[in-house]
Amino acid sequence: MRIMLFWFLVLIIPVYAAPGDHVIIASDSVNSNDIPGLLMEAVAQNTNVLIDKSQIEVINKNIRKKGYVEIPHAYPDFYFSRTISNHIYFDFQYVKRSGLYDRNNRLAAETGMLVQLLENCALNNIKNQYTRLYFAICISNSSLRSVPGQAILMQKKNDQKFDIAQVTLIQTGETAVIFHTSRDKKWFYVRTRHSRGWISSSSLVLVARSSAAEWANSQKQITILEPKVKVFFNSAGEDGYYLYMGKRIPWDYSDENNYYIVLPAGKGYITNYIPKDSGISESNLPFTVYNAARQAVKMLGEPYSWGGADGSPDCSGFCQRLFLCFGLELPKSSKQQIGVLEQIRLTIKKNENICRLEYPFTVLLYYPGHIMLYAGKIGETPLVIHNKWSVHLPGGREEHVGRIIISDLMLGAGGKRRSLLDNVTTAGKIAD
Repeated sequence: MRIMLFWFLVLIIPVYAAPGDHVIIASDSVNSNDIPGLLMEAVAQNTNVLIDKSQIEVINKNIRKKGYVEIPHAYPDFYFSRTISNHIYFDFQYVKRSGLYDRNNRLAAETGMLVQLLENCALNNIKNQYTRLYFAICISNSSLRSVPGQAILMQKKNDQKFDIAQVTLIQTGETAVIFHTSRDKKWFYVRTRHSRGWISSSSLVLVARSSAAEWANSQKQITILEPKVKVFFNSAGEDGYYLYMGKRIPWDYSDENNYYIVLPAGKGYITNYIPKDSGISESNLPFTVYNAARQAVKMLGEPYSWGGADGSPDCSGFCQRLFLCFGLELPKSSKQQIGVLEQIRLTIKKNENICRLEYPFTVLLYYPGHIMLYAGKIGETPLVIHNKWSVHLPGGREEHVGRIIISDLMLGAGGKRRSLLDNVTTAGKIAD
């Protein structure tokens, strides 16, 4: 069934909406009033399940076969030491590029920082043919990094928001396999389900493999359905931390008001709780167009955060969190995400190709470095939801966006980097 939203021009609006708006339209053929509501109205009747749980598991298995998503507790007790060394060195080489700056805008290669980080990798400590592996559960939200340290590495001066050593955010409750320990003992080199890198050793508690497996495979899990949900440390409601959309975490027991999460802590346990009215569910959502649209629209306005450093997602993090609500485990990076989907052929008439897409909110549009969710159309103008840091305007000016928005594909037209439509190279669909 083809889903279309026809809405004809009533007013001509400025080329770009005011900062803070969640709708940015470059085309002069579309009025931006209440576009989120209109898109939701267009899919309100689309409640048929497109792919069921068994089909989602088949998709997830195929993604795991590509190595983009792994099960930490499935690793053996011992692993090839050379492979571990190669991974660590490869990750380090990613940040050992010329022209990187530290937080004080000094060239990192000239300050000795990179030498110190490499020494802290403790590669000389990997000596035997095989290395003993350990298993762990993350007990606090923590950054996963390419190097064992908090040193910021930037491609441009004063660009702290883009620390290229930041890989992703590891949330409380995630499991990990530990390959190696840094020289200063403050960092573990790990693999989680979606990424590998260095994580603060204080964020993990070592557990037996069987305990990690039991935790990850628990039949009692809740799914976060809001952009973020507060988890409290104790019954007094003192402080806490956030879990983010799509995250599933085991719960131990519940009462009328709360779910209680019991985490390992050294030789004991710590109990946190989540109020039941926080926007959570004991199961993943059925994968329907309407549910996908509703979850995507909830995310509008969420800030852009490279590698999830501040808790909010970047462009690929937005897509990953959205589809985790349905149990679908997309990889971490935008290139990997589009690579695991069924490709849709785009001809030179890309706008027409996209307008003919049957199901909005089930197709991703990609160009190198960025990924977007197709959200339907107004007339013959296709719209996308995406997390965009900035856009280049005609005349060379760069306008900051820095949040999840709805836009048309003409965003950026006339600028030095061209429009989104000009740049799109690939489309991939999640469901037929």
